[in-house]
Amino acid sequence: MTCLPGEVRLEPLNRAYLKQLAKTLVAIHQLPVPEARYQYASYVTKRTVPF
Repeated sequence: MTCLPGEVRLEPLNRAYLKQLAKTLVAIHQLPVPEARYQYASYVTKRTVPF
């Protein structure tokens, strides 16, 4: 996020602001999820735990 222009604004955190934020989040989560167009493939064949 630091590469994007602008700033983080956390106010006003009042009831009306939070209600509008909740409405926006509901709208985002109601969007259809597109079908996956890729198939997972690991970049490594052997996995090790570093010590």
